[in-house]
Amino acid sequence: MKKVGFRGKPPTGAPPLADAWVADREQPPAPSEPTRRFTFDVPVPLHRRIKAACVQQDRNMADVIRQLLEKAFPPEPQN
Repeated sequence: MKKVGFRGKPPTGAPPLADAWVADREQPPAPSEPTRRFTFDVPVPLHRRIKAACVQQDRNMADVIRQLLEKAFPPEPQN
């Protein structure tokens, strides 16, 4: 039977670039009201167009889609 050895812990030091990038990312503000998650499918070409436009505008896809939904479905006036 073949034995497999395990190496020790990885060397400590500066974190990889990806870890530093994630740590430095700005955290979104906590929602002011309860939220629900949408899961839906879109064609790949549409997703690519949305993603590319958001990257060019330095915007978050979820924020853009939320703004579009707010515009399409404004709150009903309170009487």
